[in-house]
Amino acid sequence: MAADGGTREVAVPRLLRQRASLSRAQVAELAVELEEKMNRPVDIETAYAREELFLLQCRPIITLDEVGATPVADVSAVVSV
Repeated sequence: MAADGGTREVAVPRLLRQRASLSRAQVAELAVELEEKMNRPVDIETAYAREELFLLQCRPIITLDEVGATPVADVSAVVSV
């Protein structure tokens, strides 16, 4: 975050652009915990700042039909690592 509270662009080395910020286990743990609290699959957005993980958004996935919904715990369906 910029000193004035806004945003700033930072160059990221090519190797780091391809690396996941969270492990599959971390994503699964967070997704399952939030899914249990919301009682349905969720779409989440997170960010790191000063080595701390922040949950920016957590919203129910409303485009899944009840019968064919993929549980968020199946991270292979929602995370490409």
